[in-house]
Amino acid sequence: MTTLLTHPGTPAEMLADELTVRRRGPVAINDAGRIVGQDHWRAKLSDHDVFLIHELRAAGVKRHVIAEKMECSYYTVCEILTGRRRSMIATGQRTKR
Repeated sequence: MTTLLTHPGTPAEMLADELTVRRRGPVAINDAGRIVGQDHWRAKLSDHDVFLIHELRAAGVKRHVIAEKMECSYYTVCEILTGRRRSMIATGQRTKR
């Protein structure tokens, strides 16, 4: 069975290209070769957003205020700040499969 996205030039294919749904190019990986950070398929926040969360907390901004400003949950902010979420460090890059 074929889909509309398999045929170049179809309206769905052109729309996907315009919306940059399919990202081409290198993605960040960890030591185990797994995709990490904003390139991970479940990531909701960019790497810059995570950096800002850490910087705001270091500046003394309360966690609930950070959550409100970043438009994410208080739980997410706490998980990021304690290192239980988004704690992997990118050590390399590879092309997306």
